[in-house]
Amino acid sequence: MRNIVLITWDSVRADHCSCYGYRKKTTPFLDRIARKGLRFENAIVSGVPTPISMGGILTGRYFEFGQKLTTTIAEVLGYEGYKTAAFHTNPFVSRYYGFNKGFDVFRDGIYDQENKSKIKNIGFISKFKNCINAIKYVFFDIDVARVDFEKYYDEVITLTHSSDYYFIWILLIDTHFPYTPPKLNFIEKIKLLYIYNKIYKGGGIYTRIVANIDSSNKRRLIDAYDGEIRYVDSLTEQLWNDLKDTDPILIVHADHGDAFGEHGFFGHPPEHYEYLIRVPLVIYNADVKGVVKEPISLLRLAPTICELAGVKNEFPQPSLLDDVEYTPPIVENKFKEGFRITVRDEEWKLILNPDREDELYNIKRDPMEQNNLIEDERDIVKDLRALAEKHLKTRKIQTKIGDRIRALKRFGKI
Repeated sequence: MRNIVLITWDSVRADHCSCYGYRKKTTPFLDRIARKGLRFENAIVSGVPTPISMGGILTGRYFEFGQKLTTTIAEVLGYEGYKTAAFHTNPFVSRYYGFNKGFDVFRDGIYDQENKSKIKNIGFISKFKNCINAIKYVFFDIDVARVDFEKYYDEVITLTHSSDYYFIWILLIDTHFPYTPPKLNFIEKIKLLYIYNKIYKGGGIYTRIVANIDSSNKRRLIDAYDGEIRYVDSLTEQLWNDLKDTDPILIVHADHGDAFGEHGFFGHPPEHYEYLIRVPLVIYNADVKGVVKEPISLLRLAPTICELAGVKNEFPQPSLLDDVEYTPPIVENKFKEGFRITVRDEEWKLILNPDREDELYNIKRDPMEQNNLIEDERDIVKDLRALAEKHLKTRKIQTKIGDRIRALKRFGKI
């Protein structure tokens, strides 16, 4: 058995991490542990945004926002004698939505522990909280996201040093919009607040609506985002330094990326372009080293944690350390009108859209996904579409079974 620390960087795209080739030195600590550990060049999330992705990571199965979580990695490790704990301040993966399943300790920053009251309209609260945080940051020099996690920091250290074996999940929300990097002057903060206001008026970060931001302000926005990545990298290093005497395996990843106008929108709506679905993933201090270049799904992370912990894999996916026949990762989001399904292999990427024309990109030749080849590469489309349709058929059957079970439970039949 090994101690496990899973650290999630909210909204961090792989191409803004220096160990993935970014021109800025945004992730010096991640760079160092990536060289000594195992780095995945093309780690692909199972869906966007956070609850879809993290639901998949914690359960090893595709997840729809609002449904109940199936067996979680915290439950599996808990059965084996691990102390399990989670610390974060993201309302969409709070205990209100059941993300505390299997955790002995669960600190989500928004739940009233004393009177056990449920918080309604989480979406509004999250958006309102983000706006208020940005205003506090500008006018009162208060960074609520950092303060929220810092209040848990001592508890994290105490818990890890008082447990025989532990599994801890920490989600650092600092890199989530609005970006509030440390040590900016007042004028720069005012300019950032102006940009955030434009984005919220344009429809927010969860919808595919254009915000009219000129190139200089877009660069300012990206600089703020990069500053936050540099901050969470340094915080991750601090956590490692305070925990390394307990010899944990450290897993660092992101739940999804963020857009900066590449296809006309900002933030992270349920789209499947590379900057949203390709994220960093590094496993360190686990006696595994190297670089895995083939695309892999983060649905395989829970089985990997089982293997690293030395416990039986209770999930349908294989571990990332298993030598299995390769299958391209599939990304999905469910809408009222159907599914958005993406198949992503080493060279090609097919996006089947429920609301517009399907898309095919050659990722190697066109990494920014500007040239849709859906009408030009019929054989490629046919092969990838067959994989997508097989996946979709399975998911529809699973959805019908799940709906039937929920209906039976609702009427007291089971």
